Amino acid sequence: MASTKPTSLIVSITFFFFFFFFFFFFFCLLLQPSSAQTVVKGSYWFPESEFPVTDINSSHFTHLFCAFADLNSQNNQVTISSTNQPKFSTFTQTVQRRNPSYPRFRDYRIICPSGDAGVRAWIQAGLPATQLVLGFPYYGYAWRLSNANSPSYYAATTGSAISPDGSIGYGQIRKFIVDNGATTVYNSTVVGDYCYAGTTWIGYDDNQSIVTKVRYAKQKGLRGYFSRHVGADDNSGLSRSASRAWDATVATTAIRRKF
Repeated sequence: MASTKPTSLIVSITFFFFFFFFFFFFFCLLLQPSSAQTVVKGSYWFPESEFPVTDINSSHFTHLFCAFADLNSQNNQVTISSTNQPKFSTFTQTVQRRNPSYPRFRDYRIICPSGDAGVRAWIQAGLPATQLVLGFPYYGYAWRLSNANSPSYYAATTGSAISPDGSIGYGQIRKFIVDNGATTVYNSTVVGDYCYAGTTWIGYDDNQSIVTKVRYAKQKGLRGYFSRHVGADDNSGLSRSASRAWDATVATTAIRRKF
């Protein structure tokens, strides 16, 4: 993924993807079966993102998940907090104003995977491609370069930048690029993007990366894709590109691109 950078972080990033795949399996089980397979153009929203539900352009999605529910450790019951209850109760009605055909409402935590190796592993293990969706982020990670003149992938860093853990939403990344005149780079081998200005380096997925991954999912015969999360997008730019790319791509299993 595009957030991969210094060698010292490969282990933690690998665990991050491994974590994604476990939850992705449960997502597959949640897809409601039908005689005609329903395409999944999914994302999720959660109140803590401070992104208004009314601003979600639901016309770009077939599935939107409202997160998160809480688990009572005493009786293992899933509940919705009193703080989130009012927002959750009107979520479906609100997003259907822009997309009346929007069919799903979920109120539990969903995380999806990313990467060709994981997709191939699930298929080789016997899970049908039509029960898989490909996950990708609408955020990136910022790092502080040890040497501003060495901004490539795997360059040495001294720690995270911009936020305590380096995480930064796509909309904020676009603002950083404009405000700082940052240089942007797309890497077709990684299928990811990074930008840098001074000693600040950010790995992320921009439009070309998202479109390439969506095409991969369609051409591999997957059920669809799932982004995390809708509030981090920049004026629905990535969601729009993803939806259009899926609709314009012919399903086949001929593609062999890895990322």
